[in-house]
Amino acid sequence: EPAARSGRRSTPGGRGMMEALKHTWWGGLAVHLLLAGSWVLGPLFIAVVAAGMGDWTYGLSLGIFGVMLLEPLGSKRLWTISSLALDACLGPRSRSEPSFARFWISFAGTAAIVVLNYWAPALPKRPKFVKLMQDLDFDKYYYSGPELRGALDDVQKSGSLFGFHPHG
Repeated sequence: EPAARSGRRSTPGGRGMMEALKHTWWGGLAVHLLLAGSWVLGPLFIAVVAAGMGDWTYGLSLGIFGVMLLEPLGSKRLWTISSLALDACLGPRSRSEPSFARFWISFAGTAAIVVLNYWAPALPKRPKFVKLMQDLDFDKYYYSGPELRGALDDVQKSGSLFGFHPHG
């Protein structure tokens, strides 16, 4: 009855859905879909919005992906500013020009992504999220027998999702 008053649903046995998924194949699949989905869909979205500018930039708008080759944050910021400035210079100026709206909507989408990635403050750590990902056992879905190899002294003892990356 307390769960009903608080507006939360209760499951048979009093366990929540996430609790039921812990240490199961389905929990591992859920983690896999969340992490792999964000890994794959993020760059796909950037490719779509950059391609939306391609007819005006002659494909140079896809140069935003060059940021992946750079390491220091300052270099990434300089590359993205340069790439966006080039795109803006090559874009249509008059609303009557073909694909004006598509270009500038794509430009805004690309700019929003890079601002969020390289200028927004970092999200605060969420130990409960890390614990949930660990409890859902990614390896139950992906691996038959995982093992950690490499520079294990560099791995944090706790609060890390390092072991969840499928290829180490």
